[in-house]
Parts: sequence; C-alpha cells; structure tokens
Amino acid sequence: MAMLMGAVKVVQGINNAQLKNASVDPKYMNWTYDDYVNGDVPTIIDFVKNRTGKDKAHWVGHSMGGNILLCYLTQNPKANNDIVSIFTAGSQLTMKKGTVMNNQLKNLEATRLLELKGGDISKAKEISQDTNYKMFFNTSNADPRIVDQLNAIGSDTPSMGVLGQYMNLSDTGKYASNDKKVDYTDDAGNIKVPAFYSAGRKD
Repeated sequence: MAMLMGAVKVVQGINNAQLKNASVDPKYMNWTYDDYVNGDVPTIIDFVKNRTGKDKAHWVGHSMGGNILLCYLTQNPKANNDIVSIFTAGSQLTMKKGTVMNNQLKNLEATRLLELKGGDISKAKEISQDTNYKMFFNTSNADPRIVDQLNAIGSDTPSMGVLGQYMNLSDTGKYASNDKKVDYTDDAGNIKVPAFYSAGRKD
C-alpha cells in the first residue's frame, strides 16, 4: 500500500516522547494481525498455563483482544484443547459495511500518520475517542468509569499493518491474513471452544 510506504518515509520525525506508543516504534509500526495471532496468542496461552499450573485457560477479549484468539483457533485447531471457554465483546470475523466503522478507521489512520510525522495528535485522539464511544457503548447505560479506562489503557493507535487488515475487513466483510493467503473467516468452523460473543447494537 502506498500509504504504508509514505508512513515509512515520515517515521524519522518521531520524537522520544512518542515512543511510549509501541506501534510508533519503527520495529513495530507495520506489525500485522498475523504477528499477534501467530506470536502473541500462543505465548499468552503458555504463560497463563505455566503461571496457573492448569492445562487450559479461559479467554476474555474485547475487540482485537478477542479477534486474535478467534483467528488463531481457525488456523490451529489443536489449540482448542488449550482453551476452556471464550468470552468476547465487540470481536468478529465478519463485518457488514457501515459508516461508523469506516469513519473510525479513517480517524485511526489520520491519528497514526500524525503520530508518525511527530504532529499534534490531541484533536485526532479526541475525535477517535468520540467515535469509539459511539461504536462500543450504549450511551444510555454506559458507566463513565469504563469509558475512561478504555481511553486511558487502550490509547495506542493500531499499527499501519493492522489498520490495513481492518480496512480490508471493512471492504470485503472477511478477515484475511496480510498476504491474503489465509481467510480466517472461511476457516471459522475450526473453532470448537464454547463461546459467548457479545456486541453493541452498532457492531
């Protein structure tokens, strides 16, 4: 993608303060979903099993935190034996086209490019968080403390590689690997773990 190449060219403008966001680091800025799926998920599962002494783990994930496990299980059916149950909120392997998600992706893209250029991202972050609120919460019953925690902890903008795969999901309705050789959506039947999937009314 030309956008990714442009991001590579401006990364030299990053200052030290901005490196607090891991995916602004040149080593990680083009990480893809596949890196999380193939590297982080099995590492997390092994860590929990070793720490607890159990041979299985429960997985609770919000948005990308649920997506990466689902994608992992589609390609690693034997890993179903490592998971007792799954609970996800706002995680999916398919997507209908919609303006809310498309607008959010555009906001995230703009925020990420500003971060890479070393620009002032305060206004972009404010817009992105407002879109997050509308997308993830039912305003009539959302506890403000939960929203504050999401904005405080989930502050790192996704890498350009991850955003590219999100955009492909929004365009095609299916999750695919970055090289398009793996279709996570088509392989969803490999997920055998008991699961509870929850979503907001705009998901």
